[in-house]
Amino acid sequence: MNNYLRIITTLLMHAAVLFIAALFLTIVEKGAVAGTDLILEFSGVVLYSAVTYVFLWKKLYSRPYHIYLRGTFSISVVTVSIFLIVFFLCESALIYVLPNGVWYTHHWDRIFFKYALLALSNLLLLLLQFLWIVGLAKQGIFRKNTIIMGEYDPRIPLENLFQDLYGTKNLIGQFVKKKGRMLFRADLKDEFTQLPESFYDFLMKKNVNEIILCMTPEVDDLLLHELAVYCREQSIGYYLISDIRKLVIRYPW
Repeated sequence: MNNYLRIITTLLMHAAVLFIAALFLTIVEKGAVAGTDLILEFSGVVLYSAVTYVFLWKKLYSRPYHIYLRGTFSISVVTVSIFLIVFFLCESALIYVLPNGVWYTHHWDRIFFKYALLALSNLLLLLLQFLWIVGLAKQGIFRKNTIIMGEYDPRIPLENLFQDLYGTKNLIGQFVKKKGRMLFRADLKDEFTQLPESFYDFLMKKNVNEIILCMTPEVDDLLLHELAVYCREQSIGYYLISDIRKLVIRYPW
């Protein structure tokens, strides 16, 4: 349901930008081109917008919000630029392929203007979306309560495991399993203490939304299976981090 809502929302946003760009293009080109020529103009506009939307959905919109906030600029600029160049070259080539048809009236400056308008419109939309989502994130709309389970390699910076972008994550604490007991600490600098309640009751009480699971020898197959089933039933996301403490290379990641 969440993905359907994202698809509809982003599609409406892109459709609005397409409509504004097409309306502006019509006003500028009014009286300058024939009716059939305008249809071809709009066909290129619609096709370009559709292709860029599909790729932005796969690379950007369908991703978790912390990934969206981290990669919006690079992903959007690369995607828009690549397809801008491809469509610009393809449409320009039609001038020479169909020299006696309706495309004969096309010129480089008009083609450049049309796709420059589309690219700038898309980039402006992405900037506004980014600022809007950052504002929502700072208000705690996307905040997730996260716990770390197991011991992670100290050579890996904690921010690589726990990526808190614009307040999207709230670290509850860390669990470790030793001698069959679950130990917990709320602050990563404190000593571990035994929980007075069951592990799953604690997750429910703290409304945990995400678990970073470090795959150490203490995390056996039974615990992993139970945790995976519980996370699936409760719609909790979890990430598995490999045990690399025995590696001696300088850059373990």
